[in-house]
Amino acid sequence: MLIPRGECLREQFATVMLLGRAAAAASGQDGLSSFECGRRAGAASGSFWRRGLGRMPANVAYTQPLRAASGSHAVGTCRTVTRRRKSETSLHAPWLALEPRERVAWRGLLLSYRSIVSQLDAELELATGWNLSAFEVLLALSHAPGDGMQMSKLAGAVVMSRSGLTRLVDRLEADGLVRRDTGEADPRQVFACLTERGREQLAVMIALHVEGIQRCFLDRLGKTHIDALGAAWRALCGSDPQLAWSLRVAAREHASQAGADADL
Repeated sequence: MLIPRGECLREQFATVMLLGRAAAAASGQDGLSSFECGRRAGAASGSFWRRGLGRMPANVAYTQPLRAASGSHAVGTCRTVTRRRKSETSLHAPWLALEPRERVAWRGLLLSYRSIVSQLDAELELATGWNLSAFEVLLALSHAPGDGMQMSKLAGAVVMSRSGLTRLVDRLEADGLVRRDTGEADPRQVFACLTERGREQLAVMIALHVEGIQRCFLDRLGKTHIDALGAAWRALCGSDPQLAWSLRVAAREHASQAGADADL
């Protein structure tokens, strides 16, 4: 039996001992040692011995009561032992082989994406009833010639599986935001097309989304950070035709806006 030497763990251990002693007295077994009573109480509840002890941190000293050679009860003499966990150096070696700045760059990308996108998604769905996936579909259709795109190409443009896109377009079509058309040259081709109602809904979603991007993302960065991120995304996405297409759309929007500002 290991008795933790830390203050908080000692308090947990003492509580188990008291509960065990009380239970033993109530059942007429108060002749058992405190350690045995605590062990039985802990085994019955599972709250300390089966779970807590197994999760105690490594490299922490514990007090272990010594037992008599022929008896099962603990005697007064104790010794201090240290519980050590198998080294995890080999487990984390590949990760630790990366430079600290490389680990920060990767983890920062994941954490920032999860935090910001989940917040934008929740805000958009609360305000419009549609999440970011629906917004991306409507936005992609608005950039396509004739406000329509073949379903297979649309799935790649919004980085969704075909089955997931089919279910989403079903919902958008039921709400009148998109319609399905068949190809003129090949009737087997199915196109998703943006309706007028869908365009109106998209205008509302864009305003909300841009406000969220400004507040959650752009306001926290300087011009140097934004330029560096743009260069990073071009380096990462340049080899992917669908993601590169999204970047080209963004670049065209920027050029169009710059031209409109110049006319003013």
